Amino acid sequence: MHESTAMEKKANYHTVGQSLEQFKKAACPIPLENFDANEISTGLCTLAQLEQRLKDHYVQAEYPLLFSEYINEHPSTWPRMEEVEKKTSDVNTKHRQSKDRVNETKEEIEEILTKLQSTHELFDEKISKMEWKINTLKEKSERVEELKLRESKMKELQSTKQDLGGFEKRIGDLKEKIRNKMMLCKNLEITVSAVDYQQNYKAQKAKKRKAELDSLRSIKEKLEQMSGLSFLPSSPSSIKVQLNGSGKSIDDLKLTLTMEFGVIPFGLHLTAAQVNVNSLYIDDILEIAIKTNDVPMFITAVRQRWQTHYPLAQEMLHIAKNHAVDWIREEGIVRVLLGATGSAICTLLLPSTYPASGDISLLRIGGIDINIQDVVPPPSTKSLTDWVLFLEDKFGNI
Repeated sequence: MHESTAMEKKANYHTVGQSLEQFKKAACPIPLENFDANEISTGLCTLAQLEQRLKDHYVQAEYPLLFSEYINEHPSTWPRMEEVEKKTSDVNTKHRQSKDRVNETKEEIEEILTKLQSTHELFDEKISKMEWKINTLKEKSERVEELKLRESKMKELQSTKQDLGGFEKRIGDLKEKIRNKMMLCKNLEITVSAVDYQQNYKAQKAKKRKAELDSLRSIKEKLEQMSGLSFLPSSPSSIKVQLNGSGKSIDDLKLTLTMEFGVIPFGLHLTAAQVNVNSLYIDDILEIAIKTNDVPMFITAVRQRWQTHYPLAQEMLHIAKNHAVDWIREEGIVRVLLGATGSAICTLLLPSTYPASGDISLLRIGGIDINIQDVVPPPSTKSLTDWVLFLEDKFGNI
């Protein structure tokens, strides 16, 4: 029984403590600037509720406390009625004092609320007046801007009227200038008509000359095709003539013969000539041509020799693309370097009648140790190209 009574006491004390803490939190000063009137009214209602709850908790806690305190003691020790009444009177006095303080605080809060409400209404009134003044100022400002715009337009109109007087004079001057320009245009039209006639005449003449030139070019091209000759640009004292090869390939050799002339009392005289193919010998023909000054005979002789020399020169050109070749034309000797490092030097002898007739022979092989008698080409080896391919096949990997 004592244990249950102690537990009840403890529970009652805890409940009263919680109520006191809530009362302290609710009764603490609240900064008015953080709340509005509704929040303060709500706070007052909360305080009233807490007051009633504290009262109830106090009564519920005090009776069991007194009962548990005196239940196990002798009745002689129990408090007398006068003491209880005095104690109750003291509690009631404290309660009235607390209630008075609460009422005073409530009145102060209500007074503050009334002041806040009055202040709020005053602020609303001042704000309304301020808004009215701002709108009035805006309207006045718009009117001022409108007046300024009208004033600016009036000034522009006055300036435009002043300018119109000057424009009328300028318009009269411009009309006079236009009349003068129209007279000038008529004169120009007559001049342009005359110029157009001259240009048409010149254009017809140029067209006729161009047709004649085209006809001459066509005749020149036909003559060059028939003769196998092409005249190239040259200096005033020389003539360049190109003698074409077979004409079957772009890589074909084209012989260019350049002839130099000197001035003599009765015309021009052949003084020198040269060809672009060094292997073609023309000195003997040139010597006779200079003595006789017979240019057609000289060109014909060079062409005949070129036609004989062309196949060999063309063949040497093709071989030289893939092999190192040394051609001594006067002796009819051709040296070919063979092998991966060019260590084999094969010397071939060409007959003077090659390629028309005659057989090519192998004179010597240098750079390697081999008996020339052991190097026998197949019977089908006739041309210089065949010989080079045969020797390349035999000594190419040395």
